[in-house]
Amino acid sequence: MSWVTDAFAVLFRHAEDRLTLDELDELSNLAGVASEEAQNLSHICEGLAGLVLADGGSEGPGAGNFQSAASVADLLSHLAHSLDVISGMIDAGQAAQHRAQVLRDQEVPE
Repeated sequence: MSWVTDAFAVLFRHAEDRLTLDELDELSNLAGVASEEAQNLSHICEGLAGLVLADGGSEGPGAGNFQSAASVADLLSHLAHSLDVISGMIDAGQAAQHRAQVLRDQEVPE
């Protein structure tokens, strides 16, 4: 776990008993949104790979993208943070789905 995922978990634990079914259903959507974010991040990584590959070629000067250790470290740190956020979104969405199901199971049929 990392700090963003942990923060999502702490916030949900403190709020879950006070959330309505509608609010839980809305939070449940985080799992789907996280999937979209992961797909977007995948496309970004593919584009970055193309930049790095182009800079590594022998056909003239490269564009200068991610050639220094600092720029690569910054990129990887940002990717790690993005994945942490996605993980937190998935965890919170799944926790909301579970809590909503528990509440629905407790409802008395009319």
